Amino acid sequence: MNKRVVTFLSLFSLVMVLSVYYVMLPSGVTNKDGNSEPVTNIITNADDPYIEGIILERQAALQEDLDAQLEIMASSDFSATEKALAAERIEYIENIINVEEDMRTSVKERGFVSAFVEIKDKSVDVLAISETKTKEEVLTIMECIDSFFIDGVFRQVYVHFR
Repeated sequence: MNKRVVTFLSLFSLVMVLSVYYVMLPSGVTNKDGNSEPVTNIITNADDPYIEGIILERQAALQEDLDAQLEIMASSDFSATEKALAAERIEYIENIINVEEDMRTSVKERGFVSAFVEIKDKSVDVLAISETKTKEEVLTIMECIDSFFIDGVFRQVYVHFR
């Protein structure tokens, strides 16, 4: 029993010494002169985690639909017409994935930190980050999105800011 007490006390004292040591360490970065300066790095080019999360959810949903269509194409249980429809759907989904990515990139190039774009049947939803949230920014995003649709089909663009 004494051996256990000695072991416990020695480990406890080691933890205490290390704790005091780390608490007494100076905060900040020491430069070449030996002076300590606080760390003030701010990350400005990171995407918004909320928007990145919904982008990943959207991509996962599209990928799931794409996988289902690929299963139809690979299976012998479906007719030729069903496989033809699946092939068209695959082409459509791949087009949506590419166009949404291009739209996100284009919106970011217009000065927005992060953006989410979702193409629906007759509309396009855009969620962007902006501190000012002005009408000019809305028009900039709408013009950016409209430039992708040259097929003459009317699509309502909904712009939301975070």
